[in-house]
Amino acid sequence: MSKNKYTFAQELLRSYKLTSEQKERVLALIARERNEDIARLEERIATLEKSITTSIEEGASTEVTMVENTPKQEESIVGGEDKENKENKENKEISIHYKKIDKLPKFLSELNRGTFTKYLTHEIDETDYKLLKEKLGGSYTHQKHLEQIKKDFEELSKKDFSFDLDPQFYSKIRNYIYGEGGWSEKSIRMNWSHPELLEWLEVHPNDPAAPGTDLQKELFDFKIDGETKTFSDLVTIFKNQIHIRAQNSIKNLIERLNRSRKYDIEYDEICKRLNFYTDVEKLRQIFNICFEWIKDQKKEKNKISIKIEVSDTNIYIRFIHYDTIFGQARKTLRYGNSCVKLMELANGICDISIITQFQGEKEYEEWPIWKDFMSVEGGKIYGSDKGKELDPEKVLKPSPQLELPDNCVVYLFKFDRGL
Repeated sequence: MSKNKYTFAQELLRSYKLTSEQKERVLALIARERNEDIARLEERIATLEKSITTSIEEGASTEVTMVENTPKQEESIVGGEDKENKENKENKEISIHYKKIDKLPKFLSELNRGTFTKYLTHEIDETDYKLLKEKLGGSYTHQKHLEQIKKDFEELSKKDFSFDLDPQFYSKIRNYIYGEGGWSEKSIRMNWSHPELLEWLEVHPNDPAAPGTDLQKELFDFKIDGETKTFSDLVTIFKNQIHIRAQNSIKNLIERLNRSRKYDIEYDEICKRLNFYTDVEKLRQIFNICFEWIKDQKKEKNKISIKIEVSDTNIYIRFIHYDTIFGQARKTLRYGNSCVKLMELANGICDISIITQFQGEKEYEEWPIWKDFMSVEGGKIYGSDKGKELDPEKVLKPSPQLELPDNCVVYLFKFDRGL
């Protein structure tokens, strides 16, 4: 492989033409190449260490630079120097037009309340079963229920949301219903139209695929990554992809992201019971990028608090990173490549801002990362003045009144409740 081998592999993995088996082969090849690269790097480090040791033993002078023990600077990747030039090329091909953040939660809320589509995310208990029998003409079959789900899903998608749903997210739900491909990051193949399920239902024609325990029905099971699951498990897996709630909480999501980082995180009590609809996979990726910005190898603990505020229409989630200095001054502020990636992920999910004291400034200011007046064309960021690139300094504004000590960086995420 060439020096761009990982970019090439990434493009392969993004291809819809590859089967799951072919993607596994690509991943295996990447792992082998990575191990070889690590081995070569370790050899070079060992050679360098030996050379340094020899120089010291022979009396060569070594210069040590003392670093003042001050609050650390937030990673420059937020808007400073980018790690790889290849990202610049990728960004030049990106165009993002702002999608309103209220459409997705409204769509998912309606999907979750629909007479038939509700059971994409719920088991069918005895009361539900009787209701569905009435709605389906006196008898329940999975096939009749599935046809109604397809009909209602398509009508809902086209009625109010045809231009507002992310195509990949729409495909995820469609694949879960129709079985036209894998869904979720794991590319799960089991779905409401899977041949194995339909074959099982021929023997159990009046049974729901995901019955509640009070129905005392036989369960259909299958395997994911070698582990046996029931269709009720699959319904829960899908529900966890679209619904933040006590059983799939913000706190749990953040704790999973923090397993390898081990940040010192303090949570609002509401983190355990916050309830809203969103693309949970994208939400995790958004939070992960911000956690990468926080990362600092030289500091034993990064102290963070998660603060949440809920209004009648919106949810505000704040990551407050303490004892840190933002790495840019107002005059040199710019949007880096990872900012563009964040914009792409956040579009239609949430608005994002950073609140901080810029270098040499005493007051906290809010810097919009993705809001309704912004767009991306060919990798360039534009504001409300169409045709003119956005000047980050000109969109700064005094931050809302927050009780913060000096030297904090706040990541603010604004969601719509979809009510």
